[in-house]
Amino acid sequence: MKIIPAIIPESEEHLRATLEKVRGVAREVQIDLVDGVYAGKPSWPFIENTFDECLPVLSELAQSYDIELDLMVSEPEKYLEKVLPIARRIIIHWGSTIQLEDILKLRNEKVKFGIALTNDIPLEDFYPYADQIDFVQCMGIASVGVQGNDFDPRVLPRIREIHARYPHLEISVDGHVTMFTLPLLKDAGVTRFVSGSAIFGADNPKEAFLSLQKLADPFNA
Repeated sequence: MKIIPAIIPESEEHLRATLEKVRGVAREVQIDLVDGVYAGKPSWPFIENTFDECLPVLSELAQSYDIELDLMVSEPEKYLEKVLPIARRIIIHWGSTIQLEDILKLRNEKVKFGIALTNDIPLEDFYPYADQIDFVQCMGIASVGVQGNDFDPRVLPRIREIHARYPHLEISVDGHVTMFTLPLLKDAGVTRFVSGSAIFGADNPKEAFLSLQKLADPFNA
């Protein structure tokens, strides 16, 4: 059971400053890269259309953190070759590409691949890919690319169904993971809890992270 702090970077400076808030307590972090086409408003580095310039920064940060890249982008295959040497985990959003099967062939022992599902996507469409991924990321909110949204309770029966059908498939949840929703998600079958606002919106992000981690896994907090 792990808590993964999530950041939608507004700039390189914002990314570095936000990571400092959990330095020493969180090793794994999720960095959301949003192109403003597939979802939401663009994040760094798409704000200034400087994707290649972000690669040395991410490579440097990968020396201190295990980076999970959430690619909220259209045609993620355009970026994969560049980020594969950096990320430990890569998330591809359902509907962002027509080359999903080819992308999943890039899985290897150094990087895990997951598919992110919003709550409007029929699970029957996803199931043929369940054996080709390392984990699935269910969305705890109705829309992607924005932090602070309300919890979407539709995710709970979906998690239960996935867990019942694929008990060994790792299930992550992203969106509105709080001290209130975490027990519900854990009971449904989630083992990785991605949280942004509940951590970085707190007065003391390190304490907020540790409180969530203790709730998720009290024996290894």
